[in-house]
Formats: sequence, C-alpha cells, structure tokens
Amino acid sequence: MTAGPLDGVRVVEITMFQQGPVAGMRLGDLGADVIKIEAKTGDPGRGFMKIIGAMAGLQGRNYYFEHNNRNKRSIVLDLKSKKGMEVFLKLIDTADVFLNNMSIEAPIKLGIGPDILLARNSRLIYAQASGWGRNGPDANELSFDYTGIARTGMMMSCGERGTPPTQILPGIGDEIGGLICAWGVTAALYARERTGKGQVGRYFLDG
Repeated sequence: MTAGPLDGVRVVEITMFQQGPVAGMRLGDLGADVIKIEAKTGDPGRGFMKIIGAMAGLQGRNYYFEHNNRNKRSIVLDLKSKKGMEVFLKLIDTADVFLNNMSIEAPIKLGIGPDILLARNSRLIYAQASGWGRNGPDANELSFDYTGIARTGMMMSCGERGTPPTQILPGIGDEIGGLICAWGVTAALYARERTGKGQVGRYFLDG
C-alpha cells in the first residue's frame, strides 16, 4: 500500500458524533496514524443509526459511525482515573496532533487543556474543532450541526419555495467543519516543519 503524505504523523483524538471524527478520518485518509480514545460508553455515534433507522427505515451496518471513523485505531480510557490519564499522557508524548471536538472548557476541566499538553510536548498541534471558536460571547456554548448551518444561512438554500429553513442531511455542516479542521491541521504541521513549534488550532463552523 502506498504511503500517504501524512505517513508517520500520529493523531490522538477524543471526538464524538461527526465534525471531530470526520477531521480525524480525513487525516487518516492522508496516511496519519489516528488513535481514537473513547470512554466506556463509547462515541454516541455508535448508536446513531438506531435513530436514523427509525426515521428512514434503514437497517444493518452503522454507516454513520463507519464513515466518520475509518482508518483509525480505538482505545477505551477513563481519563478520570489515574491509570487512564497516565496512558493518555504517554500517547500525547508521542503524538504530533491532539484532536478533539469537546466544548472549549471541557479539556481544561479534565486537565488536558492546551497549556498543559503543549508544556509536555512543545511540537504538538492542539486542534479543537469547536462550535463558535475559542473567543467571543458564545465560545463556551454547545453547538450541533443544525445550529451551525442555521447561523450560516445554509438552511435557506434547501427546501421548496416558501417553506421554512430546512435541515440538510447527513450533517453537511459537520462534514464541512471536519474538512476545514483537517485542512488547518495539515497547515499547522507544515508550519511546524519550518518553526519546530506546535500551536493551538482554532477551527470552527459548527459543533
């Protein structure tokens, strides 16, 4: 198998549902070694097809989760336990990228905010695919695909004339946000080759 342009790059990710997972999936498509960390309950996306199936009558494989998480390895860690945190930090010490789509404050409360992780690994790219950026009045608010496409006006571009704004499935805002996040990570990796330093990335379109 031909190596991709990100061959040798290790990504450690804590993501769920779509935007964050899609960013990691795109990096994996480019050859990165992506390690997805999940809690014991797992990424909620693992059960999302039950909801979609109930609405659309679909059965069988979980296309939603499999699409968002291809080209990854997974590990279950309890970051609230001492042992789980030790394993996580060992992974960070060997990582090129830490990717998450938690709320801005959540990693800080867990003790894995950008200041702490960059102090351990100065070459780390800390990528947080958030809903509304790291600054501003809504920075700490939660967001979802439909909140993002509503604010951008994308909901006005679909549906019939005279109908209310319509949601676009399957998660077009998350797909775009994940792609932009992965694009930003590749740019940050290029910048690191020139400067030798990691950085905190801010990638947002929706949650």
